[in-house]
Amino acid sequence: MEEKRFCTKQVYNEILFETKNFKVIPSLGSLVEGWLLVIPKIHYISYGEITDVTLLEELDMLLNYVCNIIKIEYGEYIIFEHGPIEENSKVGCGVDYAHIHIVPIKLNLDLINSLSQETLQWANVESLHSTSSYTNSGRAYLYFQDNSKNCYIGTKEDIPSQFFRRIIATIIGRPQIFDWKTNYFLENVKSTYARLKKYKKLCAMPKRNEYA
Repeated sequence: MEEKRFCTKQVYNEILFETKNFKVIPSLGSLVEGWLLVIPKIHYISYGEITDVTLLEELDMLLNYVCNIIKIEYGEYIIFEHGPIEENSKVGCGVDYAHIHIVPIKLNLDLINSLSQETLQWANVESLHSTSSYTNSGRAYLYFQDNSKNCYIGTKEDIPSQFFRRIIATIIGRPQIFDWKTNYFLENVKSTYARLKKYKKLCAMPKRNEYA
């Protein structure tokens, strides 16, 4: 998947929600229905590169708004990001363009550690904004927000590709089909779009009190 991945007219690029600087689309390779990507409209290699306070505030409001809808439609959800610091690295998973995943699934850090074959150093952080300190210090990262909105950043010297997809594929009992490059799950993508398109009329940035 390259930058053009987010610019074609396929169903997985149909915009469900949109603000001035961000858009939300169904994810190609959705292992479960309801999987969304939040993408900036201009290129950043990761969200750790975004330090503009106005952009971060807009992103926070959009995430809160979309996650409320996911909670209504699907129940518990997680948020995660793979944060590369350079192109063509494993942690970027073949996508050198910032994107946040919102996935309706039950998952916490203890379960991740029990299922993963990788040993990462996890730190409890305040929010996604904390990723900027890792990017600024030249450290690739994994960002994870669990069902209770606890936020963590994981690091190690060689972060593997598609770390969270491997975990999620294991949880649903299909560990062999984690790779989005060969498993598109277009039926899940189509079902997500069909279920959430009724909210498209709300894609303009809502007022602040609508995020409460």
